Amino acid sequence: MWRIAVVLVALARIAYAEDVDDGTTKGAVPVPDEYVDERGINFLDTTVTLDELPKVTAKWKKREHVRYEGYVPVALHISSHTNLALSFVAPVDMNVSDYPGTLETFLLFPSEDGPQDGNAFGPLGLGPIHAAIRVRPKRESRESTRRQVVVYVPPKSKVVLVATKLVSEKKWTPLLRVDTPLATRIGLINPGWH
Repeated sequence: MWRIAVVLVALARIAYAEDVDDGTTKGAVPVPDEYVDERGINFLDTTVTLDELPKVTAKWKKREHVRYEGYVPVALHISSHTNLALSFVAPVDMNVSDYPGTLETFLLFPSEDGPQDGNAFGPLGLGPIHAAIRVRPKRESRESTRRQVVVYVPPKSKVVLVATKLVSEKKWTPLLRVDTPLATRIGLINPGWH
């Protein structure tokens, strides 16, 4: 019995030694078919933390309610090439189309400064923060007009929140609160949707 334990400990040490980074690795390799967004901080703003964002109890400029249950993807995108919008996306019905439609769209503010191909902004992948971007009203607008926009779902809540501020400001503005049923799970859709 003790011989088996010694062999298992030795195998565990070998496996651990193989996992240790010796400084010669060149970085992570994406999983095949995994979307990797390499467009920079305006498309994936990793400087934002949940602690600095408005709480669920803040006074939101706009408050909405949706009744979709189950897993409901959302997309942060430029709508009709003139407005930043948050859309709740329908599940794919293969009998109708292999492409998801839109259940409901909430316009946030005027902006033409999104992905060139009309797709959605990519998911951030930082827990409750689903998307964090920086946009201007128009592509040719000055940098001083660039706004940070964050879509997040606070832990243990079923509320989708959108907050914004000028990059130069410290305080966030609570822009949109969307209440969802308790059975809803929210996730940001990959940028291939448009």
